[in-house]
Amino acid sequence: MPILHQVMASEPHLLKQLSQVISSEDSVIFLGDGCYQLSRWPLANSTFTITEDLAMRGLENTAAKSITSQDWVNMTLSHTSVMTWK
Repeated sequence: MPILHQVMASEPHLLKQLSQVISSEDSVIFLGDGCYQLSRWPLANSTFTITEDLAMRGLENTAAKSITSQDWVNMTLSHTSVMTWK
């Protein structure tokens, strides 16, 4: 049962907590200020970010798949549940 984890804050302790509960079926999306943590996340598989969130913060994406806001909405519907980390 895949979970969509939404990282929405830049506090580093969130990634440590997330890494303790995530499964191989889960997906992670970095949103808003959570984009600042993208470079700290070691898992590239099933890792996403919204293109506009990166651009607004002047960040470049090297590991995650960039998606649109509509893709994000679709992801929330295709996962069993959504967990927000903030």
